[in-house]
Amino acid sequence: MKDYLDDRDCLTEATLIASADKEADTFAYRAIETLLKGPEIDSPVGYSFLDSHGNQLQQIRLRWWNASGQTYRDLAEVREDIKPQIPAHRVQVGQDYSYLVDQPPVFFGHYWQTENNATVDGNVACLDWSVARGGHLAAYCWDGNSSLSRDQILSVPSLLY
Repeated sequence: MKDYLDDRDCLTEATLIASADKEADTFAYRAIETLLKGPEIDSPVGYSFLDSHGNQLQQIRLRWWNASGQTYRDLAEVREDIKPQIPAHRVQVGQDYSYLVDQPPVFFGHYWQTENNATVDGNVACLDWSVARGGHLAAYCWDGNSSLSRDQILSVPSLLY
């Protein structure tokens, strides 16, 4: 990783350029994509699904915080009405993406959840409540506890719609 950082442990200019080059498919690009959007895995061969915009997808964004998930459907971060399109086959990936309960709390976004279905579980909390799509702007009032609670989330409705 040191090849991608400067002496202050910041991303170098070359790393930033490489991280934006989708066509080159560099390590830097894949790392930034995973960091910002979460890990994805390929659907089983022969399977695809339509997202909420009608795009046919063959990669599934993982619910990496779901340590008990065993199937593609368990681990897919999609709307409930799309879940039936995801195969219930057992996932066989070479890398464990789960976030264990004994790890520090983590707050994440870029998952377009809603106030009604937002993940707040143990040591993980999604604060992306789709404010740009008429949802809520959410913030967590962290008190230093390792166990997170929905009661600590403050939110206000979007004024965009």
